[in-house]
Amino acid sequence: MSSRVRTTTVAGSLLDRLHSLLGVTSKSVDLPKDVVFEVLANERRRRAVTHVAALDDDETITKGDLAEQIAADENGKRVGEVTTTERKAAYVALYQHHLDILETAEVLDIDRDEISRGPAARDVATVLYQVEGSDLGGE
Repeated sequence: MSSRVRTTTVAGSLLDRLHSLLGVTSKSVDLPKDVVFEVLANERRRRAVTHVAALDDDETITKGDLAEQIAADENGKRVGEVTTTERKAAYVALYQHHLDILETAEVLDIDRDEISRGPAARDVATVLYQVEGSDLGGE
């Protein structure tokens, strides 16, 4: 049994159909299952995956804006309603721990303060959406 996740083995033709419907033309990324599970094991990383996967090919987001979006999600607020304390808590956690894991997993690329979608972002997001929609992870 393979310990790696590849687009074709994660969801097979279902993922191909989803990519086709969404107009996604991303390359297949060969990630160890443990890396995918590590990325998805934390709520802040799952939120970051969702936001980064939604970026267009040439779109970027700053670390601060990503932290603010995650803080808004966590606190059930709109981005403009997030307090400085909430934003700082999300930013510090992202900066000190989560961004390195996401970059190593190729979910995102970081260039100074700018974050862009990495080659594995949409594949990992697809796994997340499948789990959230199943009895295993849905609410």
